[in-house]
This record gives sequence, structure tokens and C-alpha cells, in this order.
Amino acid sequence: MKVNLVSLLEEKILVLDGAMGTMIQRHKFEEFDFREGAFEEHHKPLKGNNDLLSITRPEIIKDIHRAYFNAGADIVQTNTFSGTSIAQADYDLEHAVFDINYESARLAKEVANEYKDKPRFVAGSIGPTNRTASISPDVNDPGYRTITFDVLKAAYKEQVIALIDGGVDILLVETVFDTLNAKAALFGIQEVFSEKEITLPIMVSGTITDQSGRTLTGQTTEAFLISLSHIPLLSIGLNCALGAYGDSLAITPNIDKLANEGLIFDNAHVQYPLCGPSRVSLMTGLYPDQTKSKKLRLYVRQTIPNVITLGQKFRMENYHSIRVGKIYHYHNPRDIGTAGHDDSYTWDQTFNPFGRDKLEEHKLKGLKPILDGGTLSWLEAEGTGEEQTDGIGATQTMDFLDKFAESGENFFLAFGLYRPHVPFVAPKEYFNMYDVNDFRVPQSSNDYLKTIPKPAAISVRAKKEQVDLDPELSKKIKHAYYATTSFMDSQVGRVLDKLKETGLDKNTIVVFTSDHGYHMGEHGHWQKQTLYNEATRVPLIFAGPNVKKNNKPIEDPVELVDLYPTIMDMLEMKTPKFVSGKSLVSYMKNYKKPVRKSSLTELQVNRNNIKAQGYSIKTKRYRLTQWQYDGNLSYELYDHKFDNQELNNLTNHADYIKIKDSLSIVLKQRVLEANKIPVNLGRQIDNAKPWFEPKRIIPRSKSK
Repeated sequence: MKVNLVSLLEEKILVLDGAMGTMIQRHKFEEFDFREGAFEEHHKPLKGNNDLLSITRPEIIKDIHRAYFNAGADIVQTNTFSGTSIAQADYDLEHAVFDINYESARLAKEVANEYKDKPRFVAGSIGPTNRTASISPDVNDPGYRTITFDVLKAAYKEQVIALIDGGVDILLVETVFDTLNAKAALFGIQEVFSEKEITLPIMVSGTITDQSGRTLTGQTTEAFLISLSHIPLLSIGLNCALGAYGDSLAITPNIDKLANEGLIFDNAHVQYPLCGPSRVSLMTGLYPDQTKSKKLRLYVRQTIPNVITLGQKFRMENYHSIRVGKIYHYHNPRDIGTAGHDDSYTWDQTFNPFGRDKLEEHKLKGLKPILDGGTLSWLEAEGTGEEQTDGIGATQTMDFLDKFAESGENFFLAFGLYRPHVPFVAPKEYFNMYDVNDFRVPQSSNDYLKTIPKPAAISVRAKKEQVDLDPELSKKIKHAYYATTSFMDSQVGRVLDKLKETGLDKNTIVVFTSDHGYHMGEHGHWQKQTLYNEATRVPLIFAGPNVKKNNKPIEDPVELVDLYPTIMDMLEMKTPKFVSGKSLVSYMKNYKKPVRKSSLTELQVNRNNIKAQGYSIKTKRYRLTQWQYDGNLSYELYDHKFDNQELNNLTNHADYIKIKDSLSIVLKQRVLEANKIPVNLGRQIDNAKPWFEPKRIIPRSKSK
């Protein structure tokens, strides 16, 4: 007897299965797995086209369905997330669309019919395609579209017909990032219903792309619901749970858990988007104009010899201060295993790990033959995570925690990880967590450079070998970055687990942050050293006792110089008078008003005969950047309400003149504050020369 799905839902909750892609990835399929039968001689690589496995590896797909049913699922989704002609065009398999969808539906239905204990259902998965009908991919041509509504509708109709013929019980329009795409799918479904004179329940699942709570096209969840309310739907909801910072692809369960247990600052920014200067500011609570550190290879006491660093302050308060790995600047990979540009006054004890990644440096693949810390390079490594430098560092950190749990001694422990900074190195298991074909790299026209000041244009085109990268190579590099991020997350998780195991979590403050952000092709740029959000914005999470959990991220702007006074206040210690940062403790107690209204970042650009000084402020909504060069001032203004990618410079827009003028006043004041001579700091030494001394733990082989 056929059971009515809608009637059954009035009696009980039905459980939908989980991720098909994750289950498929566990099998580590190779190219030959995708080439059974008619696809043996296909002219394009097929690895990654998971929908095709319904034809080439049907038993495995059926086993995945069985696994979900055995786990208690009432509904399984067909293996057809990319089952449209639009998505299959990447593989030149538009002609196989009907077979892919029909076979996927038939397999799932066949498995569902194996179970007699209770009704089981099949939902036909209809993914969003890799095209958006609402947004132009070209910032210089807002009206341009890569797809039309009619083409989308036709593609969805083709898929829906095959799914229905294969026997699905439900149609699931999922991972909707563009409501216009969803409308095309729903319009196509209604046409098929009319033509076939049938009706099936329809489910819709939208995707929130970042912490703003909006879809990619800018809709709130409420607006998304209203936009689709004219269609009779069985259900409408949200999928693709985001990581702590809104990334739908990054697999970072440990960082996500930490954020969930504490307080996350969503609008935190560095003072200089470069390792060395940023880390000095973080450890001193001073701006780069105060530390006089705006270059790499500088020791903190070359420019401010009398400063009391954060770790040094803890030593003065009878805490045991320990560093594991990279806290002050290190060249990566050259300085791994050395003290780098460390400060001996800061620590009682240090540990400089080096692992397999350092020993196998010669295996790195990169865009340049000379692999310095600024070169895009990567390695899918053999062995385990515990053999890598960061894995060894995590192990040592865990050993220290065991000792402190036993001794009861107060401690300040700084664990600095080298990844995910280049080179992007992680064991193969972390690469296997992702499908390289899932990655997309933003495209940026060179015409865009004409809309921004010269120093800004230079900053995003500084590394010539990284300009206009081959799309497949770009995806590969991004894949390596994400793999390395997940590897880093696992090491953070090991340390957090040890903290809980020892019971130290009950009286230990945990802070998670970074020294700068990273471009992954945004603005046509890779890595750091820009005054755009990708380079200035960093994660900042506080967790532990006396940290008020806040399920909603703090959107007020904050700075890394704020860490020093915040930690002091949390422990009821006196902050040194020279510190310029502001305490964020109010956010952890009874937050009433913002601590800051803007965050300040600076950058010097000295290339192509242009020597420029840039300052940028980020408010809750706007970013204003001022560039000074050749005796002139030029500006960039971005409105994050409509342009969180910072691609549309509004400096000369008539509607934003007053906003620009008022923000300019704020920026001027912030720069004056950042240049103020700190109280009781002592000497500030300008023009200190970087140290270039070689530091090697593995001697070079002598030439014969």
C-alpha cells in the first residue's frame, strides 16, 4: 500500500539523509571509476563528476543510500546535485543528463523498496547549477549575465522529467543561493507537472552564504521565504551549515565548536597586513606607527627596546610564559625549527619544532623556483599530521598542558601554527576531504584597476607570477589552502581536547586569531599586503571562564591591538600605560555600546616607482581607504551593505559624498591616535635595518 507522504508528516517527523558528497569522498575514487561503459573513451577528465557514479559505480551509490536508511533516515536524496545540462557542460556530458538522473532515481527507489519496516521515500536532488541569474560576474558590466531565466528553466525541466520517470517521491530544490534560479526551477517543475498531469511534493532548501544571514544575492531568510511563498511547498528551510566565519566549504569542526562555546568577533582587523609588523602590534598593543615596525625580519627590540610584551607582562605577574612554534615572525619554510625573530624577554621557555614538511621542503610545488614565504607553493604530503611541524607543536603543547595540570602553576602558553600560510602543506587525508571541482576562483577584469588609486592597483598586481592564473591551477591552489586549513583545525582540536581532558578548560582563557587575512583570487590577488577585507580581516574568538557565550557574532569593529588590554582586564591585571589598544571585556559581560566605531589598518606600497602610504578604516558598514603618494591624496570607499566584496569604489558617487567626508574626518583622527607617542615606552627607533642572517637547521649539500 502506497503511503501518503503529506499525511504521514502530520503524524511524525521524517528524517532526511546527510551529505552524499562526503560519503562518496570516503571511497577515494580515481579517474577510471568514472569511465565505465560508454564513458571509457570520453575526451575530457571525469574525476569529480560524482553524479556519473550512479551509472559507473551503481552498487556503491546504493550502499550509501542503504547506510542512511540503516541509520534511521526516512528520506534519501538522489545522487543528482549537478544533474543539469548546465553543470554537466563542464565535462561535455550534456547528452548524458537524462541517463544520470533516471538511473540515480531508479537506484535510490530500488533501495527504498528493500525496506519493509516503515515507509521510505526518495527526494530528487536539484542543485543550484554553477550559474547565477541575478548577479553579473563582471564588476564593470552590472547588467551582464552568464545565463538566462529561460535557459535555466529548460535545464531544470530536463532534469525533473528524468527524476520523475526514475520514480522519485519528492522534488528537492536545494542549496539555493539565488532566488531567481530557484524560481526558474520551480517554474520548470510546474510546467512538467502540467505536461505529465501529475503533482509531487516540493521541498526547497536555501543557503546562507555568510554571517550576515543573507543569501549570496543579498536576501534575508524572511525575504527568501516570501519570494517563494506563491508556490505550494512541502517544506522550506536552510542547508549547508556554515563554519564559524561563514565559509560553506571549509571543514573546521574544532574552530566552529570553540566559536560556539565562546564569543566570536566577526569584524576584527589587523593593524598591518604582513606577518612581522602585525605580530609585533599584537604582542605589544601598539600601532605600527608606534612600534616603528613595518617590515619583515625586524626584532621587536630593534625599534622599541624598552617595551613590555604580553608574554613578558605575564612573567612579571609570576606566570610561566611559553612559546611553541611561530609567534613572532618566522620565514616559512626557511626559519622552521629556529627561533626566527623571537624575543627572549617574552618567554620563560620556548620550543621550536620542525617536522616532515621542513625535511621534505624539496618536494614543494610552486609558481617560482625559489620558494620563499611569499610564493604560492603547496604539497600533498605523505605520512600523518603528527609528523608535520604543526602536529609536533600540538603534541608538545599537549605535554605542557599535562605538566601544568599536575603542577597547578599559572601559565601563559602561546601555540603558533605555520599553516595555513604558504607553503600549503598537509597530509593527503586532508586533501581528500575536499573535491577540487567544488572550488571557484573569483574573476577580476583588469579594467577594474582603473577605478581604484594606483597604489591599490599595484598592491593587487604586485606578484606577476600570480596574475591571470590558469583556472584549473587556481582551483588546485585553493584546494591546497583549504586542505591545510582543515589540517590546522585538527591540531587546534587536539590541543582543545587535551585542555578539556586535564580539566584546565575550567580556568583557562582561550584566544584564537591570526596575523592577517588571505586573498584567494579576490581582486585578482593571492595572499596578503592589501587594504581590502580579505587581507585585513582576521578570526578572533574568545572562550573560557567569564566569557559570556553569544550565539550572534559581534559585528562591531575591533583590532588586534585590543588583545593585550582585554586579556589584562579579564585577569584583573594592570595594563601598561603605553598600550594603545582598548579592552573588549564589556562584550563578555554586559555589552551596551561599541568599544570602537572603526578599526585601523595601514600599508606601505613601494613598487613601480611609486612610494605610497595607505590608511584604511573599517566601520560596521563602510570601508574608507586613503592613499598618499606624489603629494596627492586619493580614496576608496566601499559600502558593505551592497558590496561586501569591495569592488565598487564609491568615492566619486554623488550619493556618498557626505559619507566620504565624514569618514575622512574619522580616518584623520584615527591616524593621529596611531601616531601618538606612547606613555612610558622609552625609545622608538626609526629606520632599523632588517636582519638577513641565514638560519638553517638542515645544511645545504656541498657542491663537488
